[in-house]
Amino acid sequence: MLLILTSVIVAAHSMQGRPIVILSQNVTIGGDYTLATINFYIENIGANPAYDIEPSECWAPESKLQYLSSPGISVTVFYLYPGEQDILPLGLPRSDFFGNDSDRWYIYYRLEYSDAPNMGVRYTQEYWYLFDFSTRGLSELSSTQKQAFQPYVDEFLVG
Repeated sequence: MLLILTSVIVAAHSMQGRPIVILSQNVTIGGDYTLATINFYIENIGANPAYDIEPSECWAPESKLQYLSSPGISVTVFYLYPGEQDILPLGLPRSDFFGNDSDRWYIYYRLEYSDAPNMGVRYTQEYWYLFDFSTRGLSELSSTQKQAFQPYVDEFLVG
């Protein structure tokens, strides 16, 4: 029992010194309903700065998950001090370049960051969303939806 309690205390203490980046979002849709802008807000709620924050995202229409799209460019936030926030917008078109027109889109969003400017420990957080143009709603994917989408995301990230 003492060993378990000691492990919990050590783990909690080590978490206090690391940066912890969280993600929240706000959605706006253009007047013609052809583009949704999802502003992802990242905030460091940890005790130390987060460095080299690299977001990655891709999306696909619910009916054709194999047709993943991505912005194709990578944005890096070089550092984020505790209590600071930054905005990373994502423009989600109702139609993609494959000709798919859909009201419901699956979105994968990943944040990677480090606890030091050079040679630090890397942390990764993944988020899985469903965006519905008709309701303007952004929600988490269910476990079944995530399970269906994940093989395509894994293949996309490797390629």
